[in-house]
Amino acid sequence: MTFKDLVLKGAKGNFHKYNTYFLCNVFIVMILFIYSTLIFNEKLKGNSILESGALDGMIVSSAALIIFSIVFISYAHSTFIRGRKKEFGVYMSLGMLIKDIRKVILYENIIMIISTLTLGIISGSVFSRIFYLIITKALGIKNIPMDIGYENFLYPIGIFLAINLINLVITMLSTLKFDLLKLLKIERISPIKVAKPQMFILGVLIVIFAFLGVCYVLSEMEDQYHKKAVFTGMITIFIGNYFIISNLGGMLIKLCKKNKKIFLNRLLELKSLQSKFKETKKIIFVISLLVTVVIFYVGFLLYLMGTLEESTTKDNPYHIAYVEMQGKNNIDEDTINKFFSEEGVTITEKKEVEFLYYYYGYEDEKLFSDEIINKVFNTNIHVERGKYIGINQNNTLSNKEKDNNRINAREIFLRFNNNNYTFQNENIVYETLFNNMKYGYGTIIILNNKDYERIKGEKSSVYIANMKLYNLNNWKKSKVAVEKIQEYFKTNNSRFKEKIFKIEEIEERILHVASRIKDYNLKRQQTTVVLYTFSFIGIFFTIASSVALFLKLYSGVENDKEKFKKLYRIGMTTEEIRKSISSELKILFFITPVIGNITALIFTVILFRESDQILIGIGYNGIVAVAYMIFQFIYYVVCRNKYCNEILEGL
Repeated sequence: MTFKDLVLKGAKGNFHKYNTYFLCNVFIVMILFIYSTLIFNEKLKGNSILESGALDGMIVSSAALIIFSIVFISYAHSTFIRGRKKEFGVYMSLGMLIKDIRKVILYENIIMIISTLTLGIISGSVFSRIFYLIITKALGIKNIPMDIGYENFLYPIGIFLAINLINLVITMLSTLKFDLLKLLKIERISPIKVAKPQMFILGVLIVIFAFLGVCYVLSEMEDQYHKKAVFTGMITIFIGNYFIISNLGGMLIKLCKKNKKIFLNRLLELKSLQSKFKETKKIIFVISLLVTVVIFYVGFLLYLMGTLEESTTKDNPYHIAYVEMQGKNNIDEDTINKFFSEEGVTITEKKEVEFLYYYYGYEDEKLFSDEIINKVFNTNIHVERGKYIGINQNNTLSNKEKDNNRINAREIFLRFNNNNYTFQNENIVYETLFNNMKYGYGTIIILNNKDYERIKGEKSSVYIANMKLYNLNNWKKSKVAVEKIQEYFKTNNSRFKEKIFKIEEIEERILHVASRIKDYNLKRQQTTVVLYTFSFIGIFFTIASSVALFLKLYSGVENDKEKFKKLYRIGMTTEEIRKSISSELKILFFITPVIGNITALIFTVILFRESDQILIGIGYNGIVAVAYMIFQFIYYVVCRNKYCNEILEGL
């Protein structure tokens, strides 16, 4: 028998071990291919309906996809190899050398990779069209065909080959530790320690203290520690979850022992359940991670969709805003009225605010007069000579962050050719007066009018600018008019030979035309793209993970058949067998969504800890959690019936 025959016969005889590994890999390749139809479609990116940067949100879901692919394929591969170790032991007992075993593994992996890539790309090509139509329909984009090029094939093939190559190298190195006796007795060796209830309690305490620790750091400590605290807290919570999952079987036994009647009636199920937790704890942990990410992230995206218009209005109190400076962005009233009237829109309010743009080296400041601000916006701001009030237009800062900014308010030093000015902070106010305009005007400086006039008289490093603010009768119909204004500015500004600033990016940011409709469309499209793609990925990976869990359990169906056959002979009824199996599977299938839902809830509370929208955030989180539980229940019923029928048929 040649190596080729040995590999093919081995694959045929161990089909139940191959199918789990094979299906998982096909799912990964299919999803990667489907995802590439959006990433590499240049026609879609260049469409006028799609705002610039709308597809940037896919970076997050793309990273999540690749990370999950690495974890999931590696787990499936290690599980597959462990299931073959006894077979390798038989080969070695017949005279095979380690190098021969490596050849078998190599040939098997080559066949697996080729067949997986073929089926994965074929299925990806079929489902990608459906996925693409759903996304473009949701974005309101028409007549943009799905463009498939070589990148769509290189993306899934490259990632898949890289992951499998690393796994193959690790497997080849592990063969150096192969021992004949250990391989033959592999099924009788339990590499997992007995579950301990104390470790379950430790896991719960880890999760609680990690949650409280993150909340404390976010509320009481400086901003520089926040990102590290959140990242560390997430990892710690996941570690706690692993302890909980690993020792849940032991904890259930300990709790049931307190009631002898329950313990004796459920002794068989508890012991069997503890054994199954040992075998499946890794895949359950991986699925719980997936459930956490999907429920939290999709819930948060639904929250963003539900509050989209409200958040856009807060960031853009005026429908149109732009800055006229040094002759650039200059447009007469008749022209701008014409642009709006052509779209059936009229201007209902217009405001003009003079300010000074200070630029020296790499430092810049937006300087406003308190008198001008009060006159235009009906405010009551008064600044003392030699001081300034900072207006921060950021709506997302917590109360603690605002207090820290006030305490650590900076001193402003303005340099000119003949004079220098120093201003001390009088106060920092958090209020949105006008649009941020691409974050260029997120923070502005209010000076006493006399200080403002003195600086205005300087001949260098300062530019007199006018901010134009418009409100319309229907801002949702202003998209085309805004585009016409932008094109008008682009054409007229190009006639100036010299730029205002040496760095082109600064000039682009300062002269940027901000509009509520553009910001609304960008946020809506970004959220829609990420929501649909992440939901799509979540659904397919949830199915793949659930299939992997069931097939992991199903691989041990022969042992369960023997166990229940003996119990049936001594008087256990088929109904009792069905109830016993249902009790085991119920806990195994629902422990993942329960832990995932709780963890997602913890992350949601952390995210909205100081927001008045915390109940709304939890509500959207709950909608996704309920939807997932419904799916899991349906899948549980299907798997339970199949598993029970398989067991009962063997009696």
